[in-house]
Amino acid sequence: MNKRSNDILSLKPIVYELGFVPIKQALSLESSLHELDNIFIINKEFPVFDSCENKLSVREILQKSIKNLLNLEENNILTKGFTNLCEEETELRSSPTELNTTLSLFRKKHWTSIFRLLGDRRSIFLLSNCHIIEKINDNFVLLAGDPFKLLKKKTLPKFAISPDYIYKRNFKLKKLRFEDILAFLQFKISDYYQFFIEDKINDEDKIIEINANLKEALKKIISNYNKLDIKAIFYSKFSINLKEKEFNAMKMRIPCSKIVDFLFLISKKIFKKNLSYFTFRILKSKIHLFFNKKQNDFMDKNELLNHFSFNDPIVIRFSYKEKRHIFENILLFIFKKIYFPVVFTFFYASKTSFSKHEIFYFTRTEWEHYKEISINSFLLDYKECKYGGKISSPYTSKLKVIPKKQGFRVITNNKISKKFKFIEVYLLEKFRSKLNNSTLSHFDFSNKIAEYMRKSDKKYFLKFDLKRCYDNLPHDKLIKFIDEVFKEEDNLFIQGYNILENKKGLINYQPIKRCYNKRLTLNEILKRKKLKKNSLIFEDFFFYNKEKDYVIKCIKNNIINNKIIYKNKVFKSLKGIPQGSVFSTLMCSAYMGYLDIKYFNSFIRQGIILRYVDDFLVMSNEKKEICSLLSFASKMNEHGIEINLEKLQCNFDIKHEFINTYNNNLLDNINLLTNDFVTWAGLKLFSNDFSVKCFFRMNDMKHSILVNKTLSLNYNVYKIFVQCEMRMYKIFFYKDNQKINENIYDVFYCFFIKLLHLFNAFNLCKGMNYNLNLLMKSTHKNKIDDKEATSFMSELIESFGNLNFYKLKSKYKNNKTNECSSIEISYLNALTDNFIYIMKHKIGNIGYNVSYNFLKRIAISARNACGFNKISNYW
Repeated sequence: MNKRSNDILSLKPIVYELGFVPIKQALSLESSLHELDNIFIINKEFPVFDSCENKLSVREILQKSIKNLLNLEENNILTKGFTNLCEEETELRSSPTELNTTLSLFRKKHWTSIFRLLGDRRSIFLLSNCHIIEKINDNFVLLAGDPFKLLKKKTLPKFAISPDYIYKRNFKLKKLRFEDILAFLQFKISDYYQFFIEDKINDEDKIIEINANLKEALKKIISNYNKLDIKAIFYSKFSINLKEKEFNAMKMRIPCSKIVDFLFLISKKIFKKNLSYFTFRILKSKIHLFFNKKQNDFMDKNELLNHFSFNDPIVIRFSYKEKRHIFENILLFIFKKIYFPVVFTFFYASKTSFSKHEIFYFTRTEWEHYKEISINSFLLDYKECKYGGKISSPYTSKLKVIPKKQGFRVITNNKISKKFKFIEVYLLEKFRSKLNNSTLSHFDFSNKIAEYMRKSDKKYFLKFDLKRCYDNLPHDKLIKFIDEVFKEEDNLFIQGYNILENKKGLINYQPIKRCYNKRLTLNEILKRKKLKKNSLIFEDFFFYNKEKDYVIKCIKNNIINNKIIYKNKVFKSLKGIPQGSVFSTLMCSAYMGYLDIKYFNSFIRQGIILRYVDDFLVMSNEKKEICSLLSFASKMNEHGIEINLEKLQCNFDIKHEFINTYNNNLLDNINLLTNDFVTWAGLKLFSNDFSVKCFFRMNDMKHSILVNKTLSLNYNVYKIFVQCEMRMYKIFFYKDNQKINENIYDVFYCFFIKLLHLFNAFNLCKGMNYNLNLLMKSTHKNKIDDKEATSFMSELIESFGNLNFYKLKSKYKNNKTNECSSIEISYLNALTDNFIYIMKHKIGNIGYNVSYNFLKRIAISARNACGFNKISNYW
């Protein structure tokens, strides 16, 4: 990434994001030791020590520090590898399963000098009480302190309701009691999550007494609700269809607007004359706002209470503050005791396999009916097992279904047991060379596709996928494959390291595991690995040393002994492997690679086969080769291969070719669309010359980002950049790709359309929003010259991007004009400028040198096409 004055998308070194400062500055040390510039601590007050004596060796200083931490039971990197001391013990005891090599870094010459400079007591205090980071081999390394205290996680505000709450617990529909709402209204709710999920209210926060008028109104509300036949209202508004052969998500989904109308009708029948017409309108808008949120989104207290006038008959004769409190609690009570139970009882919400983060709602009756049919069909490949008592096997999982456009995808295992996590690491390291035509990412297939398309004049494509790929893999064939492939493997030794990564103010934890031939020290790992400047590394002290026979046994057991629990019954799989983990993907890909060598490769002599898990792409100069492979693959059921003929894609008349060659009716009843291209793994491949294009589903763009309003605008922009960068496949930008300019345009368009949805969520660039011109006025007051104005603008843009939605909303008043502010436009232009330079750098690394002005013209065109042309002219 090129250095720019307004490099919004770049990341600060993690030491500064976490608030660390050089130790030399923090402790006011006067020394010429240059290593002090590479050591950082969090600036905290040190006690004054009356002595700076140096009587202890480095080993003794470390021992005393570790003993202090063990006695205090503090979680610290220094204590890893050591067990708690007994009172009579003086020497440290090592743990048999952990080895701490971080301590060896403190025995280097410069640390000896630092301890001498600080003195014994200050050195021990530093090690026992401070986080210490040192820059080693251009990596930031955490040497002391609790790494998990440095984490900054995404959290919901205390005063926020999320759609996710509805499905974190069972909200049962039941009769209400007057005493419940009466007691509830008198207390202040200090944490919405505790109230909704944990049923906790702080009884000490009683702030109001309920008068007789309000009590009478509440009694009527409770009475109206208990008399209401909600089930009858539901069936009068929603029809239930249980006669379809298969579940259809698009046809059976319930629009949010219908759910809102249903809940609003219930509200009107409950409150009747207790709320004004104006309040009812606002209440409906709140219901609509809430149920159109994405799964991890939320509605905060301000969104909940805004626009209500609090002048309804129900809150007469209270002060404004009391009215606001009563109304807040009534709304919370409605959501928890009425809306949530009603929605939970009559509807089911789910993300789908095709709708990104959008939530789909279905009637619960239809959902349960078609789910039951799908699961019963799925269980035909399982046999019921007898068992006694509670099952605690690590090979046991529960069923989960995800709706597809047609039918369900049944997931038998979301993640592999932690006990066998080392299997994933082992397979990832050892299977890469055994994948054959299988690919795990665009790095694996970009060069292969480009090489073939460059040298071939005639190009025929066939794309197909497999039905229930994971579920159909035969156990006997898998076991035979495992025995063959593991003949030459050695014993397993797995070790790792941990990373804290800065993502625009959010600090994420990521454990990394690798296979090695021997146990490595942290220093040896640092010599092999160079991290990004926004990452902090610290040692993973635990390691695995397993014999080959044990590893093979665990892999086989994960396949053969896969059991699922459904309706308190246990079923054992007769074929297939559990889904949802790296283990499944790697095992499936490697097994398909095994079939490549035994069967598939013999059919394609003039072309290539590529595969992403179960999605096949066949490219050849000869149509007969492709047809012969398809014919053979259609007869490989015993190997777990069942082609989904409904999803065939090709760029030639395969039906005609197939019938002429095989006189076979395999494709007779298939409605096959033939184009001059096929789509595969995010690519659109054309038959003329070397033409490969990006493939985006533009309709899903607005559902592909989750806006986090509690974090900064820059953080949300950075997330969009990361998403776009992941789609910058090398093959799109090879200079001989005929579609390269279209691909550049598509990536810009993808970036700006996501940015537009983000700006809409933040209420930016809409006109009549926030008077951000206030920021610009100081330039005139201070009479800043042109050079200083450029620097000042950079600071304004940076400070603007560091604000989150709520700070933006509270800091600036509503603008009376219908214009966007200068700082909003400047921020948008700075983002555009940044992304152009990032694209230039990215494409240049692939070998296509393109000018800034050329990219700028494409960026302007893409930005205008997204709708930004209504906001401002660029530059």
